[in-house]
Amino acid sequence: VRSVRTKDGTAIVDFETAESVPAGSILRAYHFYALTGKKPVCDLLVTESGEGRAVAIVNGKSQLSDLSVGDQALVLQ
Repeated sequence: VRSVRTKDGTAIVDFETAESVPAGSILRAYHFYALTGKKPVCDLLVTESGEGRAVAIVNGKSQLSDLSVGDQALVLQ
């Protein structure tokens, strides 16, 4: 996760490849902890996408405040 914009209600996610993730895709963000490994913290819905970057909003009961810069996101669908 590159940035979290709580005022806008969006998160910007950068990907390792230059491929784009289609709008409507679901992302799951994870925190990584030294003792417990990774923990899912937030589901996101992609609203805009470009080469290697996506803009997303929270999906379901997730809260944007649970997300932090540096979290990793995986594409679920």
